Amino acid sequence: MTIKEKAHYLRRGKRVGRAVPAIQISMLLAFILLVIPFKASLAQDKSGEILQQLEKKELVPKETPEKPVIEKKEEKPKEILDGKKILIRQINLQGAALIKEQTLKTILSKYENNPLTLSEINQIAEDITAKYREQGYILAYAYIPPQEIKDGILEIGVIEGK
Repeated sequence: MTIKEKAHYLRRGKRVGRAVPAIQISMLLAFILLVIPFKASLAQDKSGEILQQLEKKELVPKETPEKPVIEKKEEKPKEILDGKKILIRQINLQGAALIKEQTLKTILSKYENNPLTLSEINQIAEDITAKYREQGYILAYAYIPPQEIKDGILEIGVIEGK
């Protein structure tokens, strides 16, 4: 295409080749720059409306749940048929770390150096479990593991439910 032909096409408004005139690019950029802030302001307006709608709604106050009350069933201890008693001189706790040692010794001291039946030995575990629950450790419990009591030493296990 000659220069004369190009000039003829340009005068008539036809495109020459694949080049985009600078005026069209600048108009496109101006349009984009005008539209983007307008859309952003619309989004901000809508967010303000949403906040106002939320403030108008009455929100139900959340109630704080009360501490769970654990009821201890008062049952009479089941006596063993023969009522055989074992002299317990010392009680060793395994796994007790969350409650102060002095608190546990207070519970154990009333049972040490006394002859006890199996139901009284189970009562020791129940007393320890009750102390844990009283202090908020609702998953913790004490149990009597299988054992042979030698020299009057009783072992009690504690699972603290961490």
